[in-house]
Amino acid sequence: PSHDRLIIVLYMLKFLNQYKKTAGFLVLIFVLCLSPSPAVSKKLGWTISFGFDKWVHAGLYFMLFLIWSTESKQFHKSVVYFVVTATIVGAGIELLQRIVPFHRSAELADFFADISGVLFGYFVVAQRRLKKSTQA
Repeated sequence: PSHDRLIIVLYMLKFLNQYKKTAGFLVLIFVLCLSPSPAVSKKLGWTISFGFDKWVHAGLYFMLFLIWSTESKQFHKSVVYFVVTATIVGAGIELLQRIVPFHRSAELADFFADISGVLFGYFVVAQRRLKKSTQA
């Protein structure tokens, strides 16, 4: 049993070493989405009509994908795993917002914005890679 734990710890350290920026950005997303929220929406009430917070969610997950794609050594082999993981993280954060007592609200629209950001990131990166491969 302790041998298995050591293997898991070593694998996690290897993963974190390769994906330092991605892990750091994930921590930033967790802090932003789970920290106590003053009544920002009341102070920025005009932004609600434009869906500003949804754009923020999409932008954060778009950037997460871009950062991950620069650190990934096997983009095509691992992209599905990353998209699934990012989806689970987005859903998990929304569920946590529902249960933590920090005046955060869980919204299905935020979750869809997260996924949209990841998928748009995939589209942009895949187009760039396709363009580079056809030029070479």
